[in-house]
This record gives sequence, C-alpha cells and structure tokens, in this order.
Amino acid sequence: MKTGRFALVLFLSLVLAGCFVASFYPLYTSADLHPDTLLAGEWFDGDSTLWKFDYITVQEKDKPSVTDSTGYILTFREKGEEQSKSSMEIRVVRLDGNCFLDFFINEIKDENYPDFFDLHTMAIHTFAMVTQKGDSLLLTWLGTEWIKEQARAHKLKVAFLERDDDILLTAPTSDLQKFMVKCATIPDAWEKGTSFLLHRPSR
Repeated sequence: MKTGRFALVLFLSLVLAGCFVASFYPLYTSADLHPDTLLAGEWFDGDSTLWKFDYITVQEKDKPSVTDSTGYILTFREKGEEQSKSSMEIRVVRLDGNCFLDFFINEIKDENYPDFFDLHTMAIHTFAMVTQKGDSLLLTWLGTEWIKEQARAHKLKVAFLERDDDILLTAPTSDLQKFMVKCATIPDAWEKGTSFLLHRPSR
C-alpha cells in the first residue's frame, strides 16, 4: 500500500477510501494544547518515506513570525523525490494518560491534484493513538471495520452519520475525547486499524 509519489497522496487516498475513521470536529480545544517535543524533527516509515515535523509558524501582517510549539506541520518525502509541498497539521492531544494525534490536511499543493478534485475534498480530522516502542513511535488509527460493527449493533456511543459504507463522526470535541479514551481500553478497536511505525533516521 505504501507506494506512489508522496505519502500525503497515500494518506488522502486512504481517508477517501474509508481506511481511516474520519471526524468533522477536532479532538482538542485550545485548552488541550501545550508545547510539545514528541514529534519534532525527522522520522522514517520503513526505509523509504521521510516524515518531517516542523513546528507551526504563525505569520500575522506586519508582525514577526511566531513559532507555535503546540502543533506541527507534517510534510513527506519519498526516497529519491523532492519534499512534498502539500502538508498536514498535527496536534498532540494527551487525555487520561493516553497520547493521540489529530491529523488535519493543511494544504494540498501537489501538481498531480487537479483543481476539480480539490473542490471535492472535505476538511476532516483523523485520530491516531501513539505508542512508544523503544526509540520508535507506533501510530495506530481506529479500525474502520470495528467502528462499522459497533454502529450496526447500535453500540457506537458517539454521534455519527453513515452513508453507504462510510461513517463520519459528528460528535463535538468533548464527546470525542471521552470516546477516544474509552477506545484506548479496547484492544479490538485498534487491532485491524491502519498503522505506521516511525523511527529516527540512522546517523
């Protein structure tokens, strides 16, 4: 599955294909955001895809730029390719002893995307749980089949909309946080979810 010009293209394709559980609202409020160093710098997914996390830079008119260390801008680079101009905004959200990442498509500037496609891309969030494995980070998203099974059995205790075979979480942030904390205690919720193991580049 990890082929293609840029990993962001892959990521967006997986979202549109229903491989990630999507949410209309974020997993955080401003009160949940704090300076963080967990992701800063460069990581590899396997041997080919470089994930580069830079702190968010806030630029206001006629004012010096300010670094926002509560969040990151994520860009990707495949081996032998230039760095993608497209990016994602990442927020680290720590809830009840668990660490989650909120992924949000920040900007699409890949020349392979036609404008018509861009106009049909919904701005949504996806959430991954972070597990530290030595010097590596395992990012795991909720399993879509588990979510669908819970919905079919009327056990999905969070607001959502369902169309065809797709589910979009529509609960407000406060309810999403309770839901994700609960899911963190359910191994089946993550067992078949999409995952990436990130490690630092070797020196």
